[in-house]
Amino acid sequence: MVICFQDRTACVWRLPDLVSVVVLKGHKRGIWSVEFSPVDQCVIIASGDKTIKMWAIANGSCLKTFEGHTSSVLRASFLTRGTQFVSCGMRFILL
Repeated sequence: MVICFQDRTACVWRLPDLVSVVVLKGHKRGIWSVEFSPVDQCVIIASGDKTIKMWAIANGSCLKTFEGHTSSVLRASFLTRGTQFVSCGMRFILL
């Protein structure tokens, strides 16, 4: 289970005893979504800082930062076999 906090961190907890496994720190803005990899011991986190970060659960290290969105990334989700993911963001248009 992952819980996200207002301090831009996410905490991975082991169930059912609710022991904190690792705290993931490094996003510059709020966290919008977290998803576990179906094949590896990692998670992807979509953030308001326009990035998606892939984190190792074992030690909390950031494995890779994906950039390219022009605004907040609202969701990132692994595809079928866990070797790819898709993401979507938010774009504001002022009229």
